[in-house]
Amino acid sequence: MPIFKVGEQVCFFAHVPKCAGTSIEDYLAKRFGQLAFQNRKFKPGHSKNWLANSPQHIPAPQLSTLFPQGFFDAGFAFVRNPVDRFLSAFNFHQVKRGKIAANVTPQQWLTDLPKFDPERHALYDNHFLPQVTFVPEWCEVFKLEDGFDGFYAWLEALTGEQTSAQVGQKLAGKYENPELNAEFVASIERLYTEDYDAFGYEKRGSMKLA
Repeated sequence: MPIFKVGEQVCFFAHVPKCAGTSIEDYLAKRFGQLAFQNRKFKPGHSKNWLANSPQHIPAPQLSTLFPQGFFDAGFAFVRNPVDRFLSAFNFHQVKRGKIAANVTPQQWLTDLPKFDPERHALYDNHFLPQVTFVPEWCEVFKLEDGFDGFYAWLEALTGEQTSAQVGQKLAGKYENPELNAEFVASIERLYTEDYDAFGYEKRGSMKLA
């Protein structure tokens, strides 16, 4: 989870995987300087790693063991519709990383997910864990679907200054949208029900693949 400084304030970005986190990190670094607790060269499953997952994707309970309560002056997170996020993570690891066999469908992968233990989740850098896993209760939460205006306003209040700089979203690639039948969507809703409840997403909502 990247750490950045705004003047004398120590701030925290709860980087939820597959929620435009890399683009947001680039924005923060350009605006506030180099980020800490970030490693983009991290290789999941490497024997020399000191963490099972990259620092960006550390779960909130582990974060609390490293940084005492009140250490951060402010923090935020971006979340995403669970259906969109699952498909984005699946396509990332299948198409870009090649870590999911080409003949495996999203439906098949979803069926196997409940069997994942922490070690197997770590092999995919925690991309398939529920979003609530990463977001401390004290963070300000924004929805990716709402755009970045609310985020800019939050930063303006935090910094006391306006800026014309904007987050530039980067897409890893374009993918075919699988058939999102009711059974498949219902399975995602059951698996990630905590995210729907915590972040106010409507079940069977928009399922636009990005």
